[in-house]
Amino acid sequence: MHHYQYTPLANHHSIRVIELLKGQAKDPVFCRVHHVDLAHNTIYNTLSYTWENELPTIPISCDEHELLVTPNLHAALLRLRHHSRNLTIWVDAICINQYDIEERSSQVQLMRKIYQCGRQLLIWLGEEDPGTATAARVIRRLDEMVKKGLRISDDITRDNSHLLMNLGLPNIDSADWVAFRKFFDRRWFQRVWILQEVAMGCQLSVPLVRCGSHTLTWNQIQNAANWTNRSNGDSLSRVTESGSKIYLTTDIQSFVTWTSRHTGLQKATLLSDALSTSRPFGAKLEHDKVYALYGFLMSDLDALEDAALIPDYSKSFSDVYRDTARYIISQQKSLDLLGMVEDKEMQKLSNLPSWVPDWREMHLPIPFSDRSRRAGFDAAKGTPVAAGRLQDQSALKANAIFVDRVRYASQHQYAFDAYWRTLSSNAYSRMRSTDSACRSFLFYWARVQIPYIFNKQKMSEYFNELTTDDARISFFITLYAFTKLLQDAFPDGSNPTQTFLKFKERNRTGGPDLHRTFMKSLYNAWQKRFFITKRGFMGLGPRGIKPGDLIYILAGGQVPYVLRKLYHQHFLRGSEASPHYQLVGECYVHGIMYGEWVAMEGARSRGNLWEAINLV
Repeated sequence: MHHYQYTPLANHHSIRVIELLKGQAKDPVFCRVHHVDLAHNTIYNTLSYTWENELPTIPISCDEHELLVTPNLHAALLRLRHHSRNLTIWVDAICINQYDIEERSSQVQLMRKIYQCGRQLLIWLGEEDPGTATAARVIRRLDEMVKKGLRISDDITRDNSHLLMNLGLPNIDSADWVAFRKFFDRRWFQRVWILQEVAMGCQLSVPLVRCGSHTLTWNQIQNAANWTNRSNGDSLSRVTESGSKIYLTTDIQSFVTWTSRHTGLQKATLLSDALSTSRPFGAKLEHDKVYALYGFLMSDLDALEDAALIPDYSKSFSDVYRDTARYIISQQKSLDLLGMVEDKEMQKLSNLPSWVPDWREMHLPIPFSDRSRRAGFDAAKGTPVAAGRLQDQSALKANAIFVDRVRYASQHQYAFDAYWRTLSSNAYSRMRSTDSACRSFLFYWARVQIPYIFNKQKMSEYFNELTTDDARISFFITLYAFTKLLQDAFPDGSNPTQTFLKFKERNRTGGPDLHRTFMKSLYNAWQKRFFITKRGFMGLGPRGIKPGDLIYILAGGQVPYVLRKLYHQHFLRGSEASPHYQLVGECYVHGIMYGEWVAMEGARSRGNLWEAINLV
């Protein structure tokens, strides 16, 4: 049998679909390939699956010619094939010529529409394992509970796990929960492409999920994951933690309607938010960490106002990331994106400019700029971001005001670690995981008591007197600076007892989950380092901060930034001879977060307040 040869598609709105011929379980796979135009309302289904790390080694027959597919796709075709009728379905590995880079780039632009127009999305998780039947049973029971409005308001622990059994659920120590977790550990749930596929695939009907011989609906899986994500008690959440990846899809799915109604500015914000939210998900190709989300940017990618965003697999992934970052900054007219850049200590080897996020990196500290949307940070005092591009595409033009040089940066403990060990005297490690009341009270103590101990003037005087190796630095900076990040957790002037009891009651009765609000505030200080500047400013910065680094305010930024000056001669040439810096990360500096430094410098400056610099 000759190998299958692709014929070119007619136009930019044409796709291929396959007609999967009927057959019995062990029959070879036969299919016909059809060219169709998306504008003609062709009836077809779509397949969402994983390529795994497999090579295409199993032959199927396409138009009586041999085409090799991966073992996982072959298994999916066997399971989805009907015994009595043919099935028309779109499958990326077959319907896109994978050896034609130009076609791949063009077809990626149609992904949103392909999944949106499909009659039904079929999700293939892979063949079943010994725990699949058990997991499916738990999922169906949780789905029933959600539909009946049943939930457990008390913390679920090993001491009261009878609450689960009363609802027909397994005991908290049951192996059934292990099977449930392993179900969601399947690679499909970790693909970044599922965010678009599921969001678009829900437009016309509820997707069907197949795992071996077991069939579930997407709504059943989503309800089960949402129930466990919202359940009380750390013990249960730990055994079901991987379900949170599904919960992310509900967040991004809600973006789809929103994005179609807004201007380019909001679309850039949407893309930025989607890129940030999707970091826990992976992609086989580095380009796809970005391309998989372009469908959320615009319903018609032909209308993209920035040609640099058009999917192009011939470009390097670093160019794709750079062009995407530049688009977001220019459309948002803000430097908030710099808060998404991973810490230098976590950065993988790559040729990415320092100001471009590496969206391959799956975890990073929560940016201060994310929180600034609520806290009102405005370090640049509303000064707009610098306009214009440089000939050097790797450089970002910025207007900057120098603040100070870092004198001391903590070396051994991150902000949260030092804070917690000091505050709880290491007692936290001995607490049971369900002692949320104890944890919450300690957080409250930090928020309410410490501002009464120190005021701004006394703190600045105190830090100037300390030597750089004084052990008290970590203690006092932690307590003071960290509580500044917790100001939105409790209202000022609240009664300690009343606030504590109110928190516990609201958490118990299913009101707003204040514990998660607390944890998000805590994460603002997680993996940050304390630093003191020569002038005595104190703050929290990225893990990679070092003595000698520079604190700058950048036009268009809501927070200050830590920069590192470069002295390489090859940077200094022509009209682009402005100073060049590497971005180390954003930071919190007490006393300049609301434009105080810009106002002070502006009052005493006789010339141009802002200096032109280049980030590389």
